[in-house]
Amino acid sequence: MKAKGVKGIYLLTKEAIGQDMEDTVDGTHPNDLGMMRYAEAYEKAIKKIK
Repeated sequence: MKAKGVKGIYLLTKEAIGQDMEDTVDGTHPNDLGMMRYAEAYEKAIKKIK
């Protein structure tokens, strides 16, 4: 979509979220800690977008 010129698309990378093995149930699906890190990363990104 970005290649087609669509604006307003944002991506949170694994690094931006700070995700590691402690954050997941099985290496893929987030546990409570993982969801908290997602929320913190989204909050930080949203504040930059505003």
